[in-house]
Amino acid sequence: MPTHWTTYTTADGLAGNNVYAIAIDDAGHKWFGTWGGGVSEFDGQAWTTYTTADGLANNYVFAIAIDQAGHKWFGTQGGVSEFDGQRWTTYRYADGLANNDVWAIAIDATGHKWFGTPGGVSEFDGQRWITYRYVDGLAHNYVRGIAIDQAGHKWFATSGGVSEFDGQSWITYTTAHGLVHIDVHAIAIDAAGHKWFGTYANGVSEFDGQSWTTYTTADGLAHNDVYAIAIDQAGHKWFGTRGGVSEFFRPATSTALHSSVEAIQPTSVQTIRRTGTSATWMLLNTSRLTWLCGQ
Repeated sequence: MPTHWTTYTTADGLAGNNVYAIAIDDAGHKWFGTWGGGVSEFDGQAWTTYTTADGLANNYVFAIAIDQAGHKWFGTQGGVSEFDGQRWTTYRYADGLANNDVWAIAIDATGHKWFGTPGGVSEFDGQRWITYRYVDGLAHNYVRGIAIDQAGHKWFATSGGVSEFDGQSWITYTTAHGLVHIDVHAIAIDAAGHKWFGTYANGVSEFDGQSWTTYTTADGLAHNDVYAIAIDQAGHKWFGTRGGVSEFFRPATSTALHSSVEAIQPTSVQTIRRTGTSATWMLLNTSRLTWLCGQ
């Protein structure tokens, strides 16, 4: 498959070369959260940067999500900021947020926002905050990833395993159930409802609701430290790792796991997001932004 890579850095207009989060809005604008530089918006031609001087809670940005109204939500080292295109609103621990370090954001079908922090998970309905912690059933208070399945169940990647929450009860999955490692950094859910978990130092676990399958470097994964997962419209899974990007797919007759490190240096990939087409991807590592277009 022919590919084309384009790299963007601060020389092009990016706020900072250490990029930790990406989101893509309905207009196709790309939003990038950086380490210390704030947020950059790229419309395909021009770059705009937003920092604390504009209303952003903190210039260290770890997570971005976009709600049904098109408002952008930024998880930072100093709380959560909402941007409606004109005005900024920031929410912090004093407002009801579990912790001011926000590492993950997800938005459910009802518009409720879910924030993963080192102090548990906070749910915000626009008026009221509810925080869930270990004492409530969460596997661990340190939450790095959140995904929501087709049934509306929330899945949380924590330092103590994976927790599933149906709105009433909690189920936690650990190595005793088949998860390859309890320190989970990333979650994605495919069209079949299979859950994919990226772990620290032990590779990827797939859970189909009944059985678990593990994939490591022995199977073709670029590195066993997995920070990010995305799934394209063809059902291919993409894993951002400490050693590059791996693409995983199942042809009719076999299983294939392809890794690419040639175009991404350094090769530690923190974040992956796809655009509306399966052919175009945004891939990040900790020192630059890389755009991959495959045909």
